[in-house]
Amino acid sequence: MEQQNIEKFLTKVDRISAWVLMAAFILYMVSGYGLTRGLIDISWAKILHIQWLPLIVIFSFTFHVGLALRLTMMRWQIWNKFSKAILILDCVLFLFFFGYVELFYNKVPLTLPISPSEESFQEEPYQEEMEEGEEEIPEYQIDEEPETEIVSQPLEEDGLLLFTLEDLSYYDGQEGRPAYVAVDGIVYDNSEIFENGKHYSHLAGKDLSEEFFSYHVLEEITKYPVVGRLAD
Repeated sequence: MEQQNIEKFLTKVDRISAWVLMAAFILYMVSGYGLTRGLIDISWAKILHIQWLPLIVIFSFTFHVGLALRLTMMRWQIWNKFSKAILILDCVLFLFFFGYVELFYNKVPLTLPISPSEESFQEEPYQEEMEEGEEEIPEYQIDEEPETEIVSQPLEEDGLLLFTLEDLSYYDGQEGRPAYVAVDGIVYDNSEIFENGKHYSHLAGKDLSEEFFSYHVLEEITKYPVVGRLAD
């Protein structure tokens, strides 16, 4: 009788895990489209897609698949102490690995390799202008971010700014700077979807044409503000 109650309980857990997994997967897809295509409000999309849904998917997947494997082993008549230990160990390792990656590993700042170039952008342009003469000094006294003079030359025909790759790399979304990316020769302000200069594995301040067209069509980025063009 006690064994029957245990089996009924595990069956309920399996069914609940399956429904939760399906719902979480659907919401994960919808929130992903919210981040990339504006399907839902981006603030909600970030909370769901980055903070809550990955953990729900990991736990529901582990319970559902673990219980399904248990039933399979019982049907194959290999359900013994050894197979129980293997299954439990696999589930624990799965939860530990992906739980650790989700909660801790992806929290590590990924901008440290860019720091040396950031320092050069913060110091070198300022020092070069100071050497040219005192007439340029008032500009730095007014502007809080003197590096913005890098892109101070507008295009005459349409008033857009002209960026080199070096200029573009300054706008990396870090330390309050906007997040600019270049796609198909046009520079867009993507500060809305780049969090701390990062969107998935992509970093702001770069030409992301190849990466963008691997997943999207051009119309999906044209809704964001255009700030300039990428120099040839």
